[in-house]
Amino acid sequence: MTEQPRAPGVERFLNLFTEVRPGEARTALLLALNVFLILMAYYILKTVREALILSEGSAELKSYLSAGQVVVLAFVVPLYGRLVARFPRMRLINIVTMFFVACPLAFYLLAQFHVPLGSIYFVWIGIFSLMIVTQFWSFANDVYAKEEGERLLVLVGLGASLGAVAGARVADRLIEPFGVLQLMLLGSGVLGLQLLLTNYIDRKERVRRPQIAHARKVDAAPVANPFAMVLRTRYLLLMALMILVINWVNATGEYILGSLIFVPFLNAALAAKVVENSTDYSLNNTVRSMLFLPCTYEQKFAAKQAIDSFVVRMGDVLSAALVFVGTTFVALPARGFAAVNVALAVVALLLAWRVGRHYKALTATHPVPAAA
Repeated sequence: MTEQPRAPGVERFLNLFTEVRPGEARTALLLALNVFLILMAYYILKTVREALILSEGSAELKSYLSAGQVVVLAFVVPLYGRLVARFPRMRLINIVTMFFVACPLAFYLLAQFHVPLGSIYFVWIGIFSLMIVTQFWSFANDVYAKEEGERLLVLVGLGASLGAVAGARVADRLIEPFGVLQLMLLGSGVLGLQLLLTNYIDRKERVRRPQIAHARKVDAAPVANPFAMVLRTRYLLLMALMILVINWVNATGEYILGSLIFVPFLNAALAAKVVENSTDYSLNNTVRSMLFLPCTYEQKFAAKQAIDSFVVRMGDVLSAALVFVGTTFVALPARGFAAVNVALAVVALLLAWRVGRHYKALTATHPVPAAA
């Protein structure tokens, strides 16, 4: 019996975290670097948001603008769905990402003429943080087949967590010597760099696996409207409801935390929040993306965009409505909000169980090949 060749050192190291087979480490690490750059760009640009909104309006204005993001997404998501129906994967990604690369440059130029940017920038960065991150995960789970994705996307998720930390540190170090507006240019440049990397990964995957160039699972009757796509597919609808309730619980939990924290515990609360956000960007996004592995191309890009952007923001809106009613009409104490959150968490767990059953059924009867 011939002895199997030993895996390269990097693959042996990555096998400490998950099973990485020969030839798989390169793409996984490049995808991790890709999402690292996306999250780094976002956290740099997010620092600009805080400076602009606090200089041009009150902190309360942020709550109203968050609702405004939902209104804008109601129009943007169907437009994105039409692009998905019209263009192949990389053409779609290039068009959408170049738009977001150009926006900070436009904001920088407008700022030179003293145009107030706080409100519009706040809405824009909220949409950017959802759409670009979601689009990356759509790309990542379109690159991998189900079996590969379940093993390798966990490595990709680590890049998101590290990118969030790196972006926050870079912005903190550079905001004083460089200035707020210059961070816009830096964030735009980092985002442009990751787009070049995305195109490189796509080309390499097509060369490495030419046999799957036409293997993408395509919807037999594609629907340009992502909302209609979600509503007509039970699996997608269950995912949307699950994510809606989960985000509702998270947003309400932040309110409860904020209402109970005293100054001596503020630093500990902030540290816990950073850990929670990093986990959300890495573990939670990774798991949610894996759920789309058995889906069609249109569902991975258009429907996922509707769920991970509009539905997520709707969770924030429902939480805000709950807080408004609970504080204005019912006079709920923090304990009352906690009880509501527990009930919502139970609903989320039941929905997650249903989603898991559908995922097993889909992957057992309709194995999906990787796409190129």
